[in-house]
Amino acid sequence: VNDFAIQRNQVMELENSYPDDWAVALVTMEFLVHGNPRELLYNEKMDMEGKEESASILEIPMLMIGGNDTKGPLRHYTSLLEQRHQFLEGDFRSHYHSLTRYMHLGTSESHEYDSGRHGLFEKGKAEERIESGLPPKRLGDLFIAKFLWSPWPEGLDRKVNVGKTISTEDRKKNRGFQHLRRQSKSYVERERKKYTTGRLYKMHDLCMDDNNTNKKFLSMSRGFRSVYHGQFCHGKMKWRS
Repeated sequence: VNDFAIQRNQVMELENSYPDDWAVALVTMEFLVHGNPRELLYNEKMDMEGKEESASILEIPMLMIGGNDTKGPLRHYTSLLEQRHQFLEGDFRSHYHSLTRYMHLGTSESHEYDSGRHGLFEKGKAEERIESGLPPKRLGDLFIAKFLWSPWPEGLDRKVNVGKTISTEDRKKNRGFQHLRRQSKSYVERERKKYTTGRLYKMHDLCMDDNNTNKKFLSMSRGFRSVYHGQFCHGKMKWRS
């Protein structure tokens, strides 16, 4: 049984056992992307020490990956983002808690996750969702690739079955409501079609600039390029200087 509070406490207990290290709680379909994250986070830690700051919270934006699943079958032991690098742009906040995760350092005594680990709050105030007194900040081109609707159909069974594991207590509190709706494959297929082929969301490709003027997406595209250098984009790269 998937109990959100128990999971949160287990994650926090593990993170707090390494108080001098950066921590971020990702789920199985989320991947942290940056060309050199160790150097990036080391420099941030050194900057903290220079300012005599004891804690830091980084807000890491997400890209919702939605394809391209017509590109060919998945190859084992090859980067998933290399094979599926189209993402969706739209108002996901009306459907999901957040488009971010939080990486943090030095917060074990002062902060805690909410039950779904979507937010980081002052300790004892997570369920009331009272914002932290330590403002989060963005760091470089660091981002998370969230494989929301891709790969497909490989991801279908997982989406249908997550809701079945949610505890009775969490169901009463409507926790994981998006998972509880996905009890049949036909419903999930309709939902995916709405996102990937509807008018509300636009598909972009990390291999192409697409003349996108959204600075957040352009920043994440640079982060993608710093990892893969476009070697598999087959001449599609159209990066702005």
